[in-house]
Amino acid sequence: MDILVRYSFVFKFTIFQLFFNYSLVRRQRSYWPDRGVTQGPPPLPLLGNMHQRMSADLYYKETEWAQQYGKIYGFFLGPIPALMVTDVELVKQVLIKVLMQQHLFPVSN
Repeated sequence: MDILVRYSFVFKFTIFQLFFNYSLVRRQRSYWPDRGVTQGPPPLPLLGNMHQRMSADLYYKETEWAQQYGKIYGFFLGPIPALMVTDVELVKQVLIKVLMQQHLFPVSN
């Protein structure tokens, strides 16, 4: 009986961890496709794509990803989603639109 009580915590914790990891992986796998953005490299739970970004020269890794996944793709910095935009014109359009909406960029007539 004592062994059942002792291992019930371990069993509950294991079940919780399995559920948590499953929900995290499911969220990471569907986050960008649900928003209509190309999913970048497959992330690891909790680490995201940090292990891939730290394992090689960052410039070459991001250039490789841009060639593989396109000009706009999503990836994860740990559990935080990040969007990579490599098209300069699109970046200009988005930044000007956002800055104009927030009144940080003066609009000249």
